[in-house]
Amino acid sequence: MTSNALFSEKQRFNQVWIWLVLAGSNATFLYGLYKQLVLHTPFGDNPMSDTALIISASLMLLFSVLIRWVSLQTIINAQGIYVRFYPFQRSYRAFPWEAVTTIQVRTYDPIGEYGGWGYRIGFGEVGKAYNVAGNQGIQLILEDQSRFLIGTQKPTEAAEVLLTLGKLAAI
Repeated sequence: MTSNALFSEKQRFNQVWIWLVLAGSNATFLYGLYKQLVLHTPFGDNPMSDTALIISASLMLLFSVLIRWVSLQTIINAQGIYVRFYPFQRSYRAFPWEAVTTIQVRTYDPIGEYGGWGYRIGFGEVGKAYNVAGNQGIQLILEDQSRFLIGTQKPTEAAEVLLTLGKLAAI
C-alpha cells in the first residue's frame, strides 16, 4: 500500500504545550520520588505510600512515552485513502473511492466541532475525526452520508494529489 502512495503523511503530537504539561507532571513525580524515597521526607501534606508513588510516577512516564509513540498515518493512492492511529490501530482503515461521495480539504474548528484532538466523535452531524494538531483536514462524506475528517499538516499537497486523481473539484 505504501509503495504506490501518491501522498503519505505521518503526524505526531508535537505541540509544545502538551510536552510542557507532561514534563511538569513527570518532574513533579520524580521530585516526589526523590524526596520521599531518598530523603525520607513525606512528599505533600497527605503523602502517598511509597508503592503508590512509584506506580503513579511509572504510569505517568509510560503515558508520556505512549503520547510520543502515537502517530496519525495517512496514505492516498489510486485505490483510496487509508488512515490509522498507530499503535491503537494495527491496520489502516480504508476509504475506497467507491465509498466516498465528496472530498474537501478544509479548515475546521478542532475544539468547536470535535472537542479537541485525537480520535474524536464530533458534535451534531460533523461525524468522526482523526487529528493530532492544527485545523486543516481532509473531509470525507461517505455513501451513507456519514462524515469522517482526517487532520493534515500538508493540506496543499493533499489537495493537489486529490485534484490530480479527479477526486477534488478545485483547490
